[in-house]
Amino acid sequence: MKTEKILVQCCDCGKIRVDGGWVDTERMPTGAFRTSHGYCPSCLDRAIAEVQSWVDDKDFALQRNVFHAEPVL
Repeated sequence: MKTEKILVQCCDCGKIRVDGGWVDTERMPTGAFRTSHGYCPSCLDRAIAEVQSWVDDKDFALQRNVFHAEPVL
């Protein structure tokens, strides 16, 4: 069975996960890869903080009806 190589790229900064670390794209390994996306740790922290600020902003949440979601039928 042939194993496919999957290249994980941060959807925010574009860094590539290589051997458990995150590197800039100019140090990207060569070869044929399938691509998947996620967040590197620093971009994930920033994204979580941004979403948390939206949740903490009651006016923002009320304008978008965040606190009361209608059931999807």
